[in-house]
Amino acid sequence: MTEEDLQARVKEIIDQTDAAPFLFVGTGMSKRYIDAESWENLLRWSASLTDESFSYYEQQAKRQSASDEDILSPRIGSLIDDAFNEIWWKEEKYTDERERLEEKDAIPESPLKLQVAKHMRDISQRTFPDEHEEEIQVLKDATIDGIITTNYDTILEDRLFPDYTAYTGQDEVIFAEQHAVAEIYKIHGSATDPDSLVLTREDYNTFENRNRYLAAKLITIFLEHPVILLGYSISDPNIQTVLYEIIRCLDKERLNTLGDRLIFVEYNRDESPPRVGPYSRQVGGRDLHLTRVIAHDYTPIFRALAERKRHLNAKLVRQVKEEMYDLVRTNDPQGQLHVLDIEDLDEYDDVEIVVGVGVREQLARRGLKGIEINELFEDLILNGDEFNALADEVVTVTIRDWLDDQRFRTPIYKYLSHGGLLDGDKCPVEEELQPRVLAVAQMPRERFEYSISESTKDEYRDRSVQEVIQEYEDDPIGACRYLTLVEDPDVDVIESFLRENSGLLSDQTGQGPFKQLSCIYDRMRYGPGFEVFEPE
Repeated sequence: MTEEDLQARVKEIIDQTDAAPFLFVGTGMSKRYIDAESWENLLRWSASLTDESFSYYEQQAKRQSASDEDILSPRIGSLIDDAFNEIWWKEEKYTDERERLEEKDAIPESPLKLQVAKHMRDISQRTFPDEHEEEIQVLKDATIDGIITTNYDTILEDRLFPDYTAYTGQDEVIFAEQHAVAEIYKIHGSATDPDSLVLTREDYNTFENRNRYLAAKLITIFLEHPVILLGYSISDPNIQTVLYEIIRCLDKERLNTLGDRLIFVEYNRDESPPRVGPYSRQVGGRDLHLTRVIAHDYTPIFRALAERKRHLNAKLVRQVKEEMYDLVRTNDPQGQLHVLDIEDLDEYDDVEIVVGVGVREQLARRGLKGIEINELFEDLILNGDEFNALADEVVTVTIRDWLDDQRFRTPIYKYLSHGGLLDGDKCPVEEELQPRVLAVAQMPRERFEYSISESTKDEYRDRSVQEVIQEYEDDPIGACRYLTLVEDPDVDVIESFLRENSGLLSDQTGQGPFKQLSCIYDRMRYGPGFEVFEPE
């Protein structure tokens, strides 16, 4: 594979979603750019501050270990931490440091973490190697929404993405209000805050106990963004732990969605051509399928990221989201983001961002009732977002007022879903809906099926969607009719078929069958299906 092919393949994967990618960055990247130690070598450096060798602490950790599967590094970290604590308090060379911290009432809980943090801050200032100059420059130009990292050093936030906001440690990542744009999540702590470092067995226990809360924060990122893993081994316990907590609660469909957007980059020591291919890995007893890239030079990967363009830079996008969050939370916009009515736009020419408030009012002037039902079908089929923000009112005003005894074929579940009008089982929240809307939402499948003899219906029940499409290859209207009879349709294939034949919406003969099939697709894609509402 050529570098151009690698760039094109990565771009193809990240273009599956409108959201910009996230990077998940491990120590391999810090070693690549500033020759930072691996996790084991950092422990060896820490051991050099004590009177014993790394091998001594490693042996002690093995003796304490409950099983061969026990991860030794945290135990080694705890042993070194205990040993250095006594040295720091007693040895003369640390006297000045102790006295300075005592004066500030800032004695650290772990003197070792203090030394590790200073060491990592020093390493972070090292000159980038000439051999990676182009690669680093392209990385700086990459369009990414954020970074998740277990690294202590500060090159990501200080030198590569200085406009990004860094959140340090699990607590900040879990409890702070993030906006998933121009942000760096340092989940194992940072050299700027020694107490935040995850270094000892006790630190790891705390991290793992809170890992589900962290996973709850990260799961949206992993499902909505492409994620590229850099600088890790796929067997790295850090990766395994985080991925396990994320995928343990995913159904098969969402697990496949995650795998489709997950790229694991593996460093190739020799300069042979890059390779890309599917890769499977067991994580917590579940099969995770992802894409593996094996490459010596990462420039083509970062070029694929740089090809994505924003209308606004990431820092400004984050500022807008932050200001809007504050406005909603406090009704007090800050900084240079002004909120004004659409009619007053001409009065302001010196603000950075103008957010037009009054969208609902402006749409009301057009009329929620004035939205054509065919527009909802188009929005459904093309997976648009024009009506998402007003989805609840689309249901309770537009659809409600359109329905009558003869008119009931309309997309509804997409807007119930986006409007927060479905419960955990994807069923309508009955107390929130008018009777006529609820009646359509609970209508049995036969009302949307092609009206034909029962024997013919039975003939098509067990057919696959693909078989019916092939049978009516030259007759899309006929395909629409008979696809409504398929008992367990492949929703993704139905979606593709509807998009390819969207012109039937304006066809006098074809629009009826097309809308019937679209309603079935709407119920299957966004709702609970039909079985739950079928008469007993």
